Amino acid sequence: MNGLRKLLGGIAADVLRAVVRDPGEQVLRPGRRLVTILFARIRGFPPVSEPLQPEQMAELLCEYFTEATEIVDRHGGIVNKYIGDSIMVLYNVPLEDPEHALNAVRTGLELQERTLAVSARWEAKLGAPIRTAAGINTGEVVVGFLGSQQRPEYTAVGDPVTVASHLLEAAEPDTILIGDATSSVVQGVVRVESVEPLRVEGRSRPIVAHRLVGIGIAHV
Repeated sequence: MNGLRKLLGGIAADVLRAVVRDPGEQVLRPGRRLVTILFARIRGFPPVSEPLQPEQMAELLCEYFTEATEIVDRHGGIVNKYIGDSIMVLYNVPLEDPEHALNAVRTGLELQERTLAVSARWEAKLGAPIRTAAGINTGEVVVGFLGSQQRPEYTAVGDPVTVASHLLEAAEPDTILIGDATSSVVQGVVRVESVEPLRVEGRSRPIVAHRLVGIGIAHV
């Protein structure tokens, strides 16, 4: 475990526990893994944030990310990173979770509910409501410590991650879009509605997406 303090600062507790259990440090080595990726963002945040002071913006983001991280932890995900007003979450790493896709769905739905409470407290300051949008996708990626030798980061790379980010970008406020791969995994457990395939510049094929309605009976 020599030299791990520099590598492990600030990463998820689950990753740290996995490293402790693994004397061979296998969890540090990048490898292929089936994961579910969730991106979530505060919709309406950039325009309504313009009149806010930086301290107010930081306060709102801290409150939102604190709520979001509690939800992620409860459903077995790990927060990979905070990106501006967005959060990236990984499921089925570093420990296996047979319900990783469903737990990502549960996270997205609870994030929507909790954002309403945050919005109620902030609407008077912002002059407009804030809502959550999310994109969820499942697929095989390379996961582990990646990046430079000076600053490695525990993360995932691969097209499924890119698809999840495109789903987030296409999601309207109060909307969760899930990829076809995730929809196939949770079929029969969640309710979804098909939407128009997403055409993304640079991709030869459109992204098949579904709007998450809730947990219940299969596809609508």
